[in-house]
Amino acid sequence: MMSSNDSDDLEVFVTIEAPLYPTESKEKLEKALSTFLETQQFKLDKRVNGIYLTGIAKGLESLKKFKDQIKKFQIAKMVRGRLIHNIEDDNLTTLFFNKQAAFNDKIALLDPGEDPPLGLISLSIVSNNLMKVIDWLTEIPSNKKNSEIYEERKREKFKDQKKRKRREYRKYR
Repeated sequence: MMSSNDSDDLEVFVTIEAPLYPTESKEKLEKALSTFLETQQFKLDKRVNGIYLTGIAKGLESLKKFKDQIKKFQIAKMVRGRLIHNIEDDNLTTLFFNKQAAFNDKIALLDPGEDPPLGLISLSIVSNNLMKVIDWLTEIPSNKKNSEIYEERKREKFKDQKKRKRREYRKYR
């Protein structure tokens, strides 16, 4: 567990969003999103591809409800794996959930690119120490294997970026 001193320097910003279709109730969607995030503030965003309901929160405690759901459904290992796998730029990770399941107080994780009929819920976490947030959220402490997986993933991304840059350079020679 993390003590209050450990979390003092920890910055956490969370965004949750889902499409709001004309046949859906804004209140029901807010309730479904509240399963994951402790926020009093949801706003409607009009976008090219439709209307989205978005919630923004700050601080580790904003994820307390989601942490409780992880424990309730005993999905800590799965959530931890997805959080680590989806890390981008060392400080951002995103999870995707089935919106229909959330309407029924269930959690159904989705892979990036999956597109269920009623849409998906996207939960993004940004932090200056993402692994500490993941450890707290899943109550599974980081170990050497997890750190090695994370570092290997960073190296692979770096190699991919270098390859892309080389290809771009070759195009313009």
